[in-house]
Amino acid sequence: MNVTSRLPGPQPDFAFASLLGSKIASSSARTVYEYVGQPDLVIKEALKEFPYSNWLEYIAWQQIKDEPNLVQVIGECHALSYSGKYLVMERLDDVPTTYTDRRNSRPGLPIANW
Repeated sequence: MNVTSRLPGPQPDFAFASLLGSKIASSSARTVYEYVGQPDLVIKEALKEFPYSNWLEYIAWQQIKDEPNLVQVIGECHALSYSGKYLVMERLDDVPTTYTDRRNSRPGLPIANW
C-alpha cells in the first residue's frame, strides 16, 4: 500500500522519507512535519528508541474512530510505519484552546498535532 493513497494501515518506514515536508514543531519525544502535497495531514516522527507515543495514538484512534464526539477533537490517524517511528494523521489547526498542550513551550498548539 502506498502512503500517498491516504488509506489507513501499517506502512514500511522507508515509504515516509520522501513525504516529510517542513518541520512544524518538535518536542522531546516527537517531531511534527508537514506532509508533502497533503496540507490537511501531518507526519509525526518518534525520536525515542521505542515509539510508544505514535503506537498509542494510532491504537487509541482505532478504538474511538466511530465515536462522533471524540473524532471532532482528535485527529484521524491514516497510517503508521511498521516500526511505529512515523505516524500520518489529520492536521488540526482549529482545535479549541481547551484541548491544547499544557506545556509552556508549546502553548496553544493542538494536542492532536503532537
